[in-house]
Amino acid sequence: MLIDYFDEITWSNPQDKVPKRFIPKLLEIIAEETSKYKEWLYLCGKGSEFIGFCLFQIDTPDNPMCKREGWGFIREFYVIPSYRHKGYARQMCIFAENKILEYKPAGIYLTADPNNGIPFWRAMGYSYSNKVDEKNQNEIYEKRCEA
Repeated sequence: MLIDYFDEITWSNPQDKVPKRFIPKLLEIIAEETSKYKEWLYLCGKGSEFIGFCLFQIDTPDNPMCKREGWGFIREFYVIPSYRHKGYARQMCIFAENKILEYKPAGIYLTADPNNGIPFWRAMGYSYSNKVDEKNQNEIYEKRCEA
């Protein structure tokens, strides 16, 4: 699933493609991060099959991925194409948001893939922040949390 995910997010920039041999190391890094920081990786399943995943965090100063202290950050989000438009992504998003909301953030932000992400995130109530991520050049979307 991770290979397909990385292929999809780098299709327009093949030079950024993640070689398959690096994926186990990426999983090790993610596992290490989730044990150190307020960061979670959840898999979405249907029956005995994994059909998606979501990696998200609360931005804290000790986390090197922190960009907006006190905000929730949906870092990675993926549903296998054959399971899209069936409600699974919506359920995953609501699950991640509820977990993030336990920490009472000012809001939640993410970078939206221009090919598949923007319509979904808009439908989930996220708005374009008028900013672009300097690393991946994707638009940054956000949802403010009510106090």
